[in-house]
Amino acid sequence: MGTESNIFLNGPHAPSAVEGRFDDLPVIGSLPSGLSGAWYTMSSNPLFPPQMPERYHWFEGDGMICALTLANGRASVATRWVESVSLLAERRAGRALYGPFVNGSVIPMPPPAEGPPTKSPANTTAMMFADRLFVFSEEGLPHVLDPETLQTLGQFDFGSIQGPVSAHGRVDPDNGDLLFYGAVGPQLIWYRADRNARLLESQAFATGQPYVVHDFAVTPGYAIFFTTPTIVDIEGVQRGGAGMVWEDGLPATIWLLERGTGKVTSIVMPERFAITHFLNAWQEGNEIVVHGNRTHQWAVARADIDKPLKPGFFYPAFPWEWRIDSRAGTVRERQISTVNCEFARHDPRRVGRRVRYGYYAATGNEGFGHNWLFDRIMKLDIDSGAAVFSRPEGLTAPSETIFVPRPGGVKEDDGWTMTLWWNPAVDRTATATGTRALPRSSPAGARRRYAALPCRSVWCRTHGEGWLRVFGRIVSGMHIPGCYPELIRLQWRHVTSMLPP
Repeated sequence: MGTESNIFLNGPHAPSAVEGRFDDLPVIGSLPSGLSGAWYTMSSNPLFPPQMPERYHWFEGDGMICALTLANGRASVATRWVESVSLLAERRAGRALYGPFVNGSVIPMPPPAEGPPTKSPANTTAMMFADRLFVFSEEGLPHVLDPETLQTLGQFDFGSIQGPVSAHGRVDPDNGDLLFYGAVGPQLIWYRADRNARLLESQAFATGQPYVVHDFAVTPGYAIFFTTPTIVDIEGVQRGGAGMVWEDGLPATIWLLERGTGKVTSIVMPERFAITHFLNAWQEGNEIVVHGNRTHQWAVARADIDKPLKPGFFYPAFPWEWRIDSRAGTVRERQISTVNCEFARHDPRRVGRRVRYGYYAATGNEGFGHNWLFDRIMKLDIDSGAAVFSRPEGLTAPSETIFVPRPGGVKEDDGWTMTLWWNPAVDRTATATGTRALPRSSPAGARRRYAALPCRSVWCRTHGEGWLRVFGRIVSGMHIPGCYPELIRLQWRHVTSMLPP
């Protein structure tokens, strides 16, 4: 389907062509008894060969959901495409209908006559909320799926939302409310829905530009947004240009929305930078403490649009801390680590509360591995900057690592991590890695337990919302963009649980 020059159509990104379900998978050893539930992940997986494969980007593939279920020492896996309106139109046409958006098509491409004018890939976030399985994507309203069959049931507007909503949301650990937003042209719209998915709150405020706002942070008192020089350029796309552009003339700005009063405050930062994802945020007196990953640029610069397309898109990102004085309107910032890493995750019970540990896909240095891949996972102590790495032998390209609290556990790091790994030697995936808090040293001496999965490349370089305990009912869901489930060949992978010796 792809070309060797496009990293997003090769290796662990290689697309799949099969939907399927596999139950009662062989287990080598035994899975931890407390690790019982479902992990819903999303993939960006083009159903048909892209119109211009050399310009295809990971963000543009059709959404495929993968459900990995562990219960009573047994495992199963299932995948299915999300049947968005644009995907159904492509199925009827028997081919891809939409040209490249992120990198642009060079020449203008008119909207297809067979389907909607723009594509809704539905490929970013799977989240179990209000007894519904949601799939969020920033281009439109979320889709709702059957959590058992993964069948697409339709789109969901929370009662009254008309525009697109964010791919990232947070569940309030105190009351179960869903906290989310939408980036609509030159404004952001803050939303809050109750645990039954009924919209309770909506507030729009102007930002001045059609910024790309992929993630946000939240505390009990504030919603925190960073706008950076990355914008959506719809007019440029219509001319064949890139849909996401880095505008050097725009600043990085922090926006604080005071929950309860609706007051919005903005702080322009002295340096330009971009945010990839946030770890968490909390309040300490008058200070709002925000942790996230910062990179020097995100998307192609306006001055480089007409230059030859580079093979990659991402730049190294590093953990940073911002301390925002909400009264004085000042910010203190510092870099936490010099390790290139992404997809920051923490104990999901602590959304908006202080955390000490973050879990990341990482490289162990300031750069990327081969073809922009990570090669290990990292547990970072954000207080001291100390890092512990885990890198199973022969495996690379880890996904985002989610943290699964141990049932009955109270401590922040009392639980397991779950990760997907790629085995480049055989083009296979070691599907999920669980460690109890991560061992204090290399996992080489740790005991490993496996559940074999019949998946060619169930791999994700992604982010997630957590673990769903389906047999004790809902704890939380998860979202993951960019995972490529492949069930095209019935060959074994491993779900690994590594416990400290």
